[in-house]
Amino acid sequence: MPRSSRSARVVHVATRLILPARLGSVFTVHSAEREGASRGRLDRHPEVRAPFPGVRIRVHPPPPDEPPWETRRRTVLQLAAAYRHVMPKTAFFSHATAAEIFGAPLPLPRSVLRYDLWRADADMCGLIEASTLVPHRSPRADAVTAHQLSPRLCMVIEHNGWRVSDPASTWAMLADRLSVTQLVVLGDGLVRRDRIPGTPIEAAPAAVATVGELGAAIRSGPRKGVDKLRRALPLIRQGSSSELETLQRLAMRAEGLPEPQLDYDVRDEFGRLLGCTEIVYAQYKIAIECEGDHHRTSRAQWTRDIQKYQDYMETGWLVVRATGHEIRYAQPEPTRRVRAALLRRGWRPGP
Repeated sequence: MPRSSRSARVVHVATRLILPARLGSVFTVHSAEREGASRGRLDRHPEVRAPFPGVRIRVHPPPPDEPPWETRRRTVLQLAAAYRHVMPKTAFFSHATAAEIFGAPLPLPRSVLRYDLWRADADMCGLIEASTLVPHRSPRADAVTAHQLSPRLCMVIEHNGWRVSDPASTWAMLADRLSVTQLVVLGDGLVRRDRIPGTPIEAAPAAVATVGELGAAIRSGPRKGVDKLRRALPLIRQGSSSELETLQRLAMRAEGLPEPQLDYDVRDEFGRLLGCTEIVYAQYKIAIECEGDHHRTSRAQWTRDIQKYQDYMETGWLVVRATGHEIRYAQPEPTRRVRAALLRRGWRPGP
């Protein structure tokens, strides 16, 4: 076949495989057929996967700079949206999938490649979790890890259109797979209120859960990992906006440093807002900045940081900076720097 003929055939095949954009990233086979895409065409399409009978998802390669936890969350939510088309009426999302729906921080799995559905050999088996309440049978599907739960241990709610286990029960039911530290990180994420810097906390949207609700979930009945839940609960605080900040706060506590203030607005002597810092010792004018990788890779974030730290310095604040790598893997070095700053500002450890 002449080269020009082969090229025309490739273009023709590619054109036949183009899917209408209005189908979105999750669609049924029936809706695709109404748009002129046959089942055979869907099966041959390199960007289409079939997680459930009669339902298809359109996948794309993850952006090169996408954090692995974002890849996981994006994939889980896409699969969950697909499962809603076939989910039994008695079923609801639970465990890690519910936590992803709430936007709560979870530890990364050993292999985040499982969540890259762009790979031709991607295995979707058990990537999302769903449950039913006794006596209903647990849901069954290859892409679903199924559970059957006692009504005593879980309430089912609607959250932004999702049918899920309530946040406090979700936190408690993950105790069998998370450490105490991970449960504190998750709890901090669930009780956080997304306050706009410079505004009172009372004006912020309500958190998805409260510390009191987490405690009630512990007392609702026997659970696996209940001892870990009891140890984690008193360590949960409102005001931590990331896993790094929770880990740094816990490291400081373990080294005997005083309890810091969280989500604190730093102002100058005239009341002008200079910035918001998640961990501070206001009495000593010390701000601890926990810097994830976006502080390095984002030009806008880098520029804001420079101006913010300069403003802090000019008003007498001392800034202790710690990178995500240091917080996770180089403790107690970041905490040693905080301790040294406290001592320079007059703090003395108790007996």
